[in-house]
Amino acid sequence: MGFKVNTNVDALNAYYALRATTEKTVKSQLRLATGKQINHVWDDTSGFNIGKSLETKFKVMKSVQTNVNAAKDMLSTAESALLNIKDLLTTIETKISDASNPTANRESIARDITALANEIGSILKNTKYNDTNLLVGEAAATTNIASGAFSFQVSDTFEDRLLLNYAADIARSNAVNVGGQVGNIRITTTLANALSSMINVSVGRTSDTQYAQAILSLGGSGNALATFKSAIDEALQRIGNLAQRLDAKNEFLNVAIANAESNYSRLFDADFALEQLNVAKGQLMQQSGVAMLAQLNMAPQMVLQLFR
Repeated sequence: MGFKVNTNVDALNAYYALRATTEKTVKSQLRLATGKQINHVWDDTSGFNIGKSLETKFKVMKSVQTNVNAAKDMLSTAESALLNIKDLLTTIETKISDASNPTANRESIARDITALANEIGSILKNTKYNDTNLLVGEAAATTNIASGAFSFQVSDTFEDRLLLNYAADIARSNAVNVGGQVGNIRITTTLANALSSMINVSVGRTSDTQYAQAILSLGGSGNALATFKSAIDEALQRIGNLAQRLDAKNEFLNVAIANAESNYSRLFDADFALEQLNVAKGQLMQQSGVAMLAQLNMAPQMVLQLFR
């Protein structure tokens, strides 16, 4: 060490070492305060970019998972309505069977069928989810995924969408008048005719024979009841298939989100034990550095002894 007064190089080196130690200690303290090992893009540029990409990915997938759950809720609502219709159709079937009994009151049976058919129309018309018709209308009739109706994004890719087209054989965009208490309803012409036949089974009949003929004409293969039951069964089958796909999508999203968050954590989350060790080490080094800086700052004072 030279005896210099103008520039104390050794003290400057001690100062620079102390400053470097302080910066490392402060960085570790910041990591402990925020819980993150990357707090600025310059801490790790590539890691920051990868981490933010992963963060976007799992946030989008969480939003998609909300879509999937909403889709399942919508299917559940539609399923409940269709099961109610199916039960009503079963009741109508028993009424048709009862009408084959010559001793039955066929006029009362016909009126019962009319009432049940009106209720079927009411269920079709009023089954909604968030003010959207689920069984009738243009949205329910859509079979084109590009239209967006009943179309849900099911992954982090915008193009990966699932169309819930369970009502494709029931709904249509244009209204058809089926009569009775139902009036205009946007279902296929085939179903509208079938429902109209059941609603009007008690209209304009004047004899027991006419009631019997009208009621019995509803049953059998290809007639109103069979047509309606076939469409409802097809819709329920599609709901089951779509619900299975949504369950699979949900399971996939659970795993994908967990993996993305794990990778994000690996890049961003601080190791508290390691950072605490770094802080303790840095604080000891700071104390030592301050002491050495103080001693080296006094070194030029020794030169003054030469002038005494």
